[in-house]
Amino acid sequence: MPGVAFFFEANDVDVWSGRPVDLDAWRYAIRAAGDISRAVIVNRTGASLMLDGDMRVDVCDELPDLEGRVAHIICPWNPARERVELWGFDHAVDWYVFGPAGGWQHAPDLGVYVPQAGHGAPHAVHVASVVMMHRYHAIGGS
Repeated sequence: MPGVAFFFEANDVDVWSGRPVDLDAWRYAIRAAGDISRAVIVNRTGASLMLDGDMRVDVCDELPDLEGRVAHIICPWNPARERVELWGFDHAVDWYVFGPAGGWQHAPDLGVYVPQAGHGAPHAVHVASVVMMHRYHAIGGS
């Protein structure tokens, strides 16, 4: 089963992060796929965090090396060695990684992006909802 990794940052760094309600938004976004069994939370707040009792959750200070095929979710204008538009993505990955508010400091191997008008740059938790719902559809959901 695939996993999701995301950054939980101070609310003054990312206005959709740092509060319990923001962690709830991640919880519900991740559950929309129906088959995510693990999560990595890069906790930059110092708060005690937990998602769900039925999901393996690792909380750490830095993003660890993740095994398998990793899809970094990027903005449409960000570079990646391989760039894939979400609507054509097959979701054959072991990890989805949603980046920090400041963006990626490197060009990932596989960058998946949600097409959008202009440079709106929705927050990671909102993009996660779109990605997880698309996963549900792509792997045979309704």
